[in-house]
Amino acid sequence: MLKGKKSKLAALLVALFLMMAVVTPGAYALNSSTNKAFNYCGYNINSVNTIQIYLDKKVLTTGECPVKEQFKIDQVGGDTQVIDSISILTDGNYSGITSDNELKKGTTITIQLEDDLVEGEQYEVTANNTLYANNGSNIGSYFKKKNSEFICEYEPDSTNIVVTPRIDASDTGIPWESNIGFTIDRPVSTTTANNIISNMGLQKKDGNNVYQNVTLDPTLDTTAVSGAEAYSARKNDVCTYFFFPMTGNGQTIISYNLGSGEYRLVIPSFTDNGASYAGSNVDFVTTSGDVPGKLVDAPTVEQGTASDGQLNISWSTGTTSPVASEYNVYVSEDRYWDFIKKNSTPINTTSTTVTDLDNNKTYFVRITPVNNYGEGGFSLANASAVAP
Repeated sequence: MLKGKKSKLAALLVALFLMMAVVTPGAYALNSSTNKAFNYCGYNINSVNTIQIYLDKKVLTTGECPVKEQFKIDQVGGDTQVIDSISILTDGNYSGITSDNELKKGTTITIQLEDDLVEGEQYEVTANNTLYANNGSNIGSYFKKKNSEFICEYEPDSTNIVVTPRIDASDTGIPWESNIGFTIDRPVSTTTANNIISNMGLQKKDGNNVYQNVTLDPTLDTTAVSGAEAYSARKNDVCTYFFFPMTGNGQTIISYNLGSGEYRLVIPSFTDNGASYAGSNVDFVTTSGDVPGKLVDAPTVEQGTASDGQLNISWSTGTTSPVASEYNVYVSEDRYWDFIKKNSTPINTTSTTVTDLDNNKTYFVRITPVNNYGEGGFSLANASAVAP
């Protein structure tokens, strides 16, 4: 009997060890079933005056749902394009990725321009960091409040391909949760796309200061791969965006995260239809711990003393772990753009008074959560006019 008990105990210990072995470096990060990062998934120029942008989750359909003012399209070296309207397809297979069942769901936003795009011209497209998914995360939540930006070319005739990584080279303080990828300024052929996927890489610097390939999980499913930090490389259907996914659509699909350290995105060289890209490495450093969880609610904003140009602002603490220990307050005359931080150091309470604002103007206010590892994304906005 004692021998049988020892065997059962040994089996139990082995099972426990195996369970622990599949815990990834970021297993306690924020990519849980209801708190996944909200990711851009590429674009498609589908007519002379429409550009589609793909996102990997449903967007808000009430409150701060997407509006045309959250997008900017500028001809490189030329004029800003006037956006006439946007249309939204969400909740179905609209992520722009139909080749993988666990990446299909999402949103397609079609931007209708007033004027036609010009053949052979490049355009810089910016999606504002306050685009919100239905889980309360926004595009900038786990990416240092950055907008999603990329270069695209309509009916390309240049022989030099432009690639836009999601991460800036030599960037630091990158949270662990968002997909790591890059955008190409034109669609490439399926053959070229498959070669890119085979040769692109995600690496981490080891103790000898040498970049080594991280472990990748080849299949989005409910089974974790020991030591994996992401899924293997994927692309969107039109071959304009290539990335390493951290999560899939289903709540039971295993979610991964990067860890703390120095990473490298390897973008390979390639040639397609007479145009070429020389290849590059994008090095970046992640945070040493999780940035705070999202703030779902908008702050309360009220008029203060007119003579001081004041707004009295209060907000609720977040409920997503890790909950913030401090906060930053941002103010802008625009609901989506040009927010300026109004506190010199993080605020350790849930209220403050902002001064030195212009009387008779309306200001929008957003709050960000802060901890020792960094800053989360913007809260929803609220606004008030400063008293006359």
